[in-house]
Amino acid sequence: MRSANSSEGTRRGLPPHAPDRAGSGRAAPDRAGCEGGAQSTLNGATLNGATSFGSLAAMETRAARVLPRAVRDNLNGAAGAERTAQWNETDFDRLALVPRIFRDVRRRSVSTMLLGREAALPLALSPVAFASLFHPQGDVAAASASRKTGAPYCASLMSNASIEEMASVGGEGVWFELFSCGPQDFIAPLLDRIRAAGCDTLVIAGGLSAPGLRPRDAQNRFALGGAAARAAFLYHNLPDLVAHPRWLYNILMRTKRITLPNIAPPGETDASLDRRFDYLRREILAGATTWDDVRRLRDAWAGKLVVKGVMTPDDALEAAALGADAVIVSNYGGRQLDGVASSISALPAIADALAGRAAAILLDGGVRSGRDVVKAIALGADGCMVGRPWCRALASGGEPALVEMASIFRTEIDNAMALIGVSEIGDIDRRFCRLA
Repeated sequence: MRSANSSEGTRRGLPPHAPDRAGSGRAAPDRAGCEGGAQSTLNGATLNGATSFGSLAAMETRAARVLPRAVRDNLNGAAGAERTAQWNETDFDRLALVPRIFRDVRRRSVSTMLLGREAALPLALSPVAFASLFHPQGDVAAASASRKTGAPYCASLMSNASIEEMASVGGEGVWFELFSCGPQDFIAPLLDRIRAAGCDTLVIAGGLSAPGLRPRDAQNRFALGGAAARAAFLYHNLPDLVAHPRWLYNILMRTKRITLPNIAPPGETDASLDRRFDYLRREILAGATTWDDVRRLRDAWAGKLVVKGVMTPDDALEAAALGADAVIVSNYGGRQLDGVASSISALPAIADALAGRAAAILLDGGVRSGRDVVKAIALGADGCMVGRPWCRALASGGEPALVEMASIFRTEIDNAMALIGVSEIGDIDRRFCRLA
């Protein structure tokens, strides 16, 4: 991992949240409006036949228009009162970058090493289930954009494309996320598929022992598993779905049959979507994955192993002791448990605990600009992951918008590096970030 050079002003990380902030009911500040590269084009301009948005805010606005309310709420919503999701973003605003002057920064590079491979920028795309709800190309577009931009893409066990299809278009930049380590008659053949597809980075997600309680999804009757639940969803949302004819056309006519090709009961390769959902609930998510299971997975997997959901130094040290190549500091975008601390506030202590160890650190949650990436790196991360931003880009313009999103992040990271006085990602440390 990177050296977490610290100063006294940032060693303890972010201070506790003020009590009235969580309970005030005030909406989180809108940070999207300030996002966009220094070299960005005008919002909505057309460039080489594709729409150029110029900023992440423009992509978010476009996605809000094209997605039905239920799908939009599933993407933007979170657990409980959504405080953790808000903190993930607003806690970045409590951090200030610290510029140093009279530095020669004429030759800069935003490339870095992520899990033993050079990445064009310190950014990766987080795993997302059912990306085909946002665009017909879904996961395949994300994998293809990964190859074009040099930003790794982590596919989900619940991706709508097979690991073989994603790896064929994404190459070595495709990672794969598991929800549990069992049952063995399912996991062992899946690991064989992942290896055969050429994917050498496996992410095991912890902290998923129960589904998150998301009020927006409940209100919208959002459900994809079970014929009765899908019928209730369609009946409840039919007027809004009809009001989004392009999305409806894409789902009905352009999207491949929505299924879960990476999840199937042993011997049932042609299983229906409902059968796959049932197997996921009964056999995969119901199992209690422990550190002993992670140890066995480490023994069975010769490639890179990453542990996701780490929010404490103790869990980070446990993962490193078991041979994990990296940890992902993540509260799953606040979608699992509300009231959990923000990912960025948990990062400094975890970076301190892993100082001098080989395990890399990725930060997932609340990253909405290249400046956020620089702040996270300053506090000890090797790179960041984004989920909602890439889904919004996908919904707004498919693969070209994903490529542009990565370009915006790259421009913002490069611009921030120039203005704080560093030329290499590895030169960014806690001297360049403090509490605002």
